[in-house]
Amino acid sequence: MKNFIVLYRLESIMCPVDSPFGFQCWADDADHAEEQCFNAYPGCDVVWVWQGQEGVGMQAALDDYWNLDSDDEMITAGVVEPRRSNADLQTPGQLQDKWDRLGGLHMP
Repeated sequence: MKNFIVLYRLESIMCPVDSPFGFQCWADDADHAEEQCFNAYPGCDVVWVWQGQEGVGMQAALDDYWNLDSDDEMITAGVVEPRRSNADLQTPGQLQDKWDRLGGLHMP
């Protein structure tokens, strides 16, 4: 089993600009993780399935969903690979500002 974070929306209680909720689970593959999310939250809309290292929280999944580069600490720790060259990476402060403008993290 692998660690997955499934990002999902509940349109009945969310505004279109709200960040998706996150559901962490252990699954055989992405389809199995998506199925578990549907079972836990009937009627949800799955928008992203992320598979990665346990213990990194939702941030890496949300960064991937929003197509943001992860901060230098996550790249240095080897949790994620940068999408662009290091010269193109934004500073952690710039990422936080962008993240705050996107609405931050919402947990169910």
